[in-house]
Amino acid sequence: MAADAEPRLRLCFVIQRFGVEVAGGSELHCRWLAGRLSRRHDVRVVTTCALDYLEWRNHYPPGADRVDDLAVTRHLVKRPRDEHRFALISDLVFHDEHSLDDERQ
Repeated sequence: MAADAEPRLRLCFVIQRFGVEVAGGSELHCRWLAGRLSRRHDVRVVTTCALDYLEWRNHYPPGADRVDDLAVTRHLVKRPRDEHRFALISDLVFHDEHSLDDERQ
C-alpha cells in the first residue's frame, strides 16, 4: 500500500431486514450506504431472514448471501410476530399511561 493511500476499513452493518425487495426507510438507507462504502472498504451486512416487517417470518435461507455484491450473513427469526400481542403492547407504550416497570415486561 502506498504511503498516501487510505487504509481499507472493515465495516459491518447490522440491520433488521436486508435485500433488494426490502423498501423500508432504514433498510434502503443501509443498502445504499453499505454499497457506497464498499467501493473503498470491506463491508459486510448482518441481518435476519425476514422479508415482511409485519409478521417477521423467515423468507431468505440462513447463512451467507450476496446482495448488490455485498457479503450478507442472515440469521433465522426465532418466531414470527404475534400481531395481536404486538398491537396491545404498542397501544400501551404509545397511547396509555404506564411505568418503566411496564416497559421492562
